[in-house]
Amino acid sequence: MQASPGDRSPIDWRGADGRLLASLRQRFLAGAPGPDYWDSPRRIELYDQTFAARIRWKWEWALAQAQGRLAAALDPSAPAGRVWVDFGAGTAVASRAWFERFPPRPGDRLILVERSAAAARFGAERLAAELGASCSALAIELRSTPPEAPGAFWLLSHVLTELETAEFEALLERLAGAAAALCVEPGTPAASARLVALRERLRGELPPVYPCPERAACPLADPLRPGGDWCHLFAPPAAEAFTSNHWRQAARELELDLRSLPLSALFLCRGAGPAPASDSLRLLGRPKAEKGRLLLDVCGQGSLRRVRLLDRDARALAKSLRSGDPKHPLFGARIEDGRLFDFEPR
Repeated sequence: MQASPGDRSPIDWRGADGRLLASLRQRFLAGAPGPDYWDSPRRIELYDQTFAARIRWKWEWALAQAQGRLAAALDPSAPAGRVWVDFGAGTAVASRAWFERFPPRPGDRLILVERSAAAARFGAERLAAELGASCSALAIELRSTPPEAPGAFWLLSHVLTELETAEFEALLERLAGAAAALCVEPGTPAASARLVALRERLRGELPPVYPCPERAACPLADPLRPGGDWCHLFAPPAAEAFTSNHWRQAARELELDLRSLPLSALFLCRGAGPAPASDSLRLLGRPKAEKGRLLLDVCGQGSLRRVRLLDRDARALAKSLRSGDPKHPLFGARIEDGRLFDFEPR
């Protein structure tokens, strides 16, 4: 169970805490947080209670969406001693979300790869506190550089756009021998482009299981495709975002939009099982509502395109999408003259 912010030191929004978080927020928005943004234990704790918590909500939602396929890849009959690598771990929110959903087994090992040893130690301590007795099954190692670790399950969280080209290429070489590469990144064109590059390099060894509706080349990898499109989803925040004073203050003081969380995600697994049916589609981005219909960006059936969904053709889905519910369902449908027909949830 995730610890709530109330379980830790309260944030002094009007004092030094508020100034630290506001400064960090501006640095993130500028795309230049710098190497020293975890330069004190208090800054790490403040980050974990705010920005990292929102990243964790993304992980929890994405893992829930893909749970069936991920559970199949985690063969319960496989021998003990599996290895996880949390690359760019920060305060280990990806590992904390993962092991909350898939508890460790005796002999399992987690490697937290993080340039800030203080942040990694904080994350390891939080993971142990959240897992309780089940954490005794897990050996945790801290590193500043990534290991070789063939056959490991890799977790990559808000890190790919921070890598130089040579660092990204070196990471791809390590991931080629992985059992899985699970990525949750910001919902930006730059993050999407990195995920597309990663997918295309690795899909021969690690088939995509989420959110891709097919395993062929990504439509966004086509060099002749016009710009402007990118692969992104919207996750709902945790319920506490609307009920706790902590998040009301965070939204006000840091100008955070807590209504939904944009993300780009990609899960690749060696034991992926059968591919989705060939008529599968995935809804991306936000629907555009018009009278009697919605305009949807859908990926699948060999392309990424905008189509029309008439309310009368799928009333339940249209009602859900109009309500602002950020579901991104996998579904089957026929597309004719830019219109969806024969909608079938998957």
